[in-house]
Amino acid sequence: LEATFLDFPDIVITHDYNGDILTLFEMLNKVMTEKENNYEAIANSITNAICEYIKKYQKTDFKYDFTVNFKNALYDNISNPDFNISDEIKKLGYTYDYFRRCFKEDFNKTPLEYLTELRIELAKKLLKQIAFQGVENVALQCGFKDIFYFSKAFKKHTGVSPNAYRKKV
Repeated sequence: LEATFLDFPDIVITHDYNGDILTLFEMLNKVMTEKENNYEAIANSITNAICEYIKKYQKTDFKYDFTVNFKNALYDNISNPDFNISDEIKKLGYTYDYFRRCFKEDFNKTPLEYLTELRIELAKKLLKQIAFQGVENVALQCGFKDIFYFSKAFKKHTGVSPNAYRKKV
């Protein structure tokens, strides 16, 4: 089983309204107890899902509550190519520059940098998991309308093209 680094001091889950994280832990327990075929791979996937869930909903002390809510909106729209950060900020009643400054103060990234990083991480997972799927389909699933912009952003974040990344892993 791959070791997964868990660094979540004083975790308080704030969004487990429908018991998702409890269900994930129950699934992990079942897989590890029964140890059927491919149980290690399945356990790794469930553990990664738990980590992502905790990262997404972990309650910590941020200076601005509205930035945390917006971060969750970024997660919710990771695959939505029509999600427009500026329009969403306007709907909240803030100027783009003020909101961007507040978001960066809380997360050390602008909203666009944060969303792009989320999308690239999703793309890396998809490129590893689904070898037969084309890069264009991966780009679309990760919220990129333009494959050329996706490739450029992917290379900027990883140092290699999506195809090279797929061959590497």
